[in-house]
Amino acid sequence: MFGTFLIFCFLIVQIPIFIYNYSNFNLVSNSPATGQAKGWSMLIGTNIEKYGDFNRDDLDFLYDNLSKPSNQLMPYEIDEQAKKLAITRFQNNPVRISFFAIFKKPLLLWSEGADIPGLGSRVKNFELWIIRACNFYH
Repeated sequence: MFGTFLIFCFLIVQIPIFIYNYSNFNLVSNSPATGQAKGWSMLIGTNIEKYGDFNRDDLDFLYDNLSKPSNQLMPYEIDEQAKKLAITRFQNNPVRISFFAIFKKPLLLWSEGADIPGLGSRVKNFELWIIRACNFYH
């Protein structure tokens, strides 16, 4: 009964987002940030040496690989090129990046989300459940 209630609440929140994204972007997605820096996010997320966190190396890598100077590109064009670089990065190392995304990134997101001493060790006890919940959601 409680599970049905949770699913109902989830759908109440998510359905308007799906409708908005589909009507505006012709994309089925439950991300409210659809179309906003998704390429940049992918580029950062596929850098497993930096644990998928923001870093200056990825920013430099992006700007070094743009098709023309950044002041001649619109932000969405830069983001589109970041997406292409991220896809290339994934194609060059799909197994390691997939392993990182499935088994390591959820723990990093959940254990470093708040700067509370000892939180990481307490979250570590629930690592398997956190991974399952994240994978179910996504």
